[in-house]
Amino acid sequence: MKKYNFISILILFFTANSFAAIDVSFKKSISETIKSRPGGLTAPATFKRISQAHKYLAANKYDKALAKLRTLDNNKTKPYSKAQVYQTMGYVYSGQGKDSMAAKYFQKSLDLNVLPIQPTKTNLYMLSQLYIGAKKYDLSLRYIKKWFNISDKPTAPAYILLATALSEKNRKDEALTYVNKAVAISTNPKESWLQFAAGLNIEKGYYKKAIFALNRLVKINPKKATYWKMLAGAHLNLEENKQALNAMSIANQLGFLTSEHDILNLASLYATNGIPLSSAILMEKSIKSGKVKKTKKNLQFLAQAWLDSEDKQKAIKHLRQAAAQAPDGKLYVLEGQVYMEKGKWLKAAKAFTQALNKGKLSNKGQIYMLRGMAYTNAKKFESAKNDFDTLGTYPQYTSQSTSWLNYLKFKEDAIKILTGKSKKIDKTTKL
Repeated sequence: MKKYNFISILILFFTANSFAAIDVSFKKSISETIKSRPGGLTAPATFKRISQAHKYLAANKYDKALAKLRTLDNNKTKPYSKAQVYQTMGYVYSGQGKDSMAAKYFQKSLDLNVLPIQPTKTNLYMLSQLYIGAKKYDLSLRYIKKWFNISDKPTAPAYILLATALSEKNRKDEALTYVNKAVAISTNPKESWLQFAAGLNIEKGYYKKAIFALNRLVKINPKKATYWKMLAGAHLNLEENKQALNAMSIANQLGFLTSEHDILNLASLYATNGIPLSSAILMEKSIKSGKVKKTKKNLQFLAQAWLDSEDKQKAIKHLRQAAAQAPDGKLYVLEGQVYMEKGKWLKAAKAFTQALNKGKLSNKGQIYMLRGMAYTNAKKFESAKNDFDTLGTYPQYTSQSTSWLNYLKFKEDAIKILTGKSKKIDKTTKL
């Protein structure tokens, strides 16, 4: 029998909706009639030919099986036996991949209305599967609904089949009801079922249920990178950053994080969880290996990670590289501020000069003030005076300009006194 793959669901994020159950009923009288049908009797000669056809089918000798069965497709064969013949022919055509012919004969078997409940259920189930494969989802739903109506104990595969048809009809909330039931009642759910459950729950925004399925998936197949990434994504959507980091870290340890996007996600998670050193080391290694591009944005992120790790020297290196790529002088300003924290006054002043030269700054007055402060600390008073004079041309900095110029004069006078270069006051001078 031909096997059908279940639907692969893409990871999309939407708001959650309530479930709505599908009506799987049909007339009770028909259901009771099917359940009460007795098994029929098959003539010995007919039984022998059907048995031989089954042996050919098991050996994939489809032509011989069909030849044997066709000898029984006549008016002499009793309805019960003919229903068995048609059902077997359905299996043969299905084995050959001739789905439309298979559906035709399963339907003919049903139409005789003589088979007891178990073979009737088999025909209904096969028809539903075949119509899924043929993308005739309305027909698939019709037959699986009938299957459910005469089944006292629904099975997990049947729930999956129903959910698949509903999902293809874009009835996702209803599909979720049944795919979650399938997973819940199955001790060892198939990997494809869990994929279906995880993907559909993520698509509808039910992240906790998705995590339940994904945790089972990573146990079944821990070497599949997609599962770890989906698990991390589901945790992130619940703002469970620590659990997301755990999932991505495991994926990285297993060698699954090879794309720039994944590496940047992990680096961001390290930073978010207060582990900037791991973020910096990962980014440094990935940039050197070429897995992460040396863009302004990535270099700035790396610089910030080193800053947060209290390694200002490494931060400055990457800030300078990022600043060279930037369209404006903002990163040179940040570089200058880091140098000032380290007491590297002339290097700070140089960085501020580069910032002003590159331009496109929203607050140039602040840069002149910072550079003036750097020059003051470096005892470059004339340069500092020029910057504080320029600062005074910005209305919002007039008072700061005056204060800094006064402070600068005080510093100059203090140094002169300390070095003995100031004019001595003649105490004998008469007033």
